[in-house]
Amino acid sequence: MLTLLPVFCIVLVYAYKLELLTNPGFLLNVIFALLISIMSVVEGMVITPDFFYVRLDEAWFYRESISGLDYIFNNHFRYFLYLAYSNVSYLLGGDYIFKFHLIPFALLTSLILFDITKLKSVLYFFPIVFGYIYFLSTIHMRDMLIVFFCLFFLFKLAKSEKPIIVIFFTILFFLTLRAEFIFVFLITYFWMKSESILNKGFLVNYFIPGFLIIVFISLPNFTDLVIGISDLFFPGRMRIYLALRSEEVTKLPFLTENASSIIRQLITPFPWSKIRSLLTEPMGTNLYFKEIFRVIMMSTYFLMIFYLSFNLRKVLEIMNENKFLRLLFAVSIQITILYAIFGDGGGASRNKLFPIILVFLIFNYLINYKKSFKLKELYENPS
Repeated sequence: MLTLLPVFCIVLVYAYKLELLTNPGFLLNVIFALLISIMSVVEGMVITPDFFYVRLDEAWFYRESISGLDYIFNNHFRYFLYLAYSNVSYLLGGDYIFKFHLIPFALLTSLILFDITKLKSVLYFFPIVFGYIYFLSTIHMRDMLIVFFCLFFLFKLAKSEKPIIVIFFTILFFLTLRAEFIFVFLITYFWMKSESILNKGFLVNYFIPGFLIIVFISLPNFTDLVIGISDLFFPGRMRIYLALRSEEVTKLPFLTENASSIIRQLITPFPWSKIRSLLTEPMGTNLYFKEIFRVIMMSTYFLMIFYLSFNLRKVLEIMNENKFLRLLFAVSIQITILYAIFGDGGGASRNKLFPIILVFLIFNYLINYKKSFKLKELYENPS
């Protein structure tokens, strides 16, 4: 509890700073966060009491977190920041603290999205669309920290007059959490700097380069180049993932394997496929609630995309006016490509959150369209 309470105090201070302590939207998120965390614990205790840490990599992280800081530092430095925090949480709170200790970071994610947009609709829609994020925070993964801090550093990068300082601290942070994000942020920084050279708006500076990058990566034999580059920094790591790929299963008609994977990364899982599997297949290691929250998130994701497709001109105007959204677009493109290649575009929704968050924010700007144009002053001329 001595790790949970200080971070929860940060949530309260942040909410107070944003004048949200008594806001119904913030209170709704607090209620959802606590309710979903309790649901996760009860589900695990009732259905799999002998294998309480069965979901995702919980068992591995649990073992490593209780092994001691010296062991973690010497053997798992690339996870050091997360495992050190988990280790302290375990020592001070016991086993069950793992189901709660990242809940405050999920609440901080809702607050930072409000801080970015200054739109109260974000607070009301967040627990509906992203109940999955609250559930994710209960299953003891680094992903919740990665989502929050990636958004946090992007927010600071968009507002900073000295972005190189933000990049420096970003590198230090992700060095001991997930080192691959260092390259993502470096590319994003140089992508942002290109705006001052081209200065042609979102379409020319971001969308067209992003589209061309995806086309280039979709070319045959590109994966061999990616493996060679990856081996320079993370020897052998990518080969482990790519060895699991199966062209017969994943390749879509008339498309290369990478192109198929990028499409799958952006649009799967389909809600109806998850509903069918929940109703017809035996219970998996992820149990039920996680899959239900995935169904809700992906259903709302497709509905938001449908709404955006009828307002493309306004979407373009919003992207032109909002530096944060442009940076989030750059990060979303990179992460989509990385996980499409690493994970064949399938698998966990926790690796697909950034494009969904991007669509979520644009959707909120659209339904508050008149307010969205105040953002230029906020992000490009920070006080």
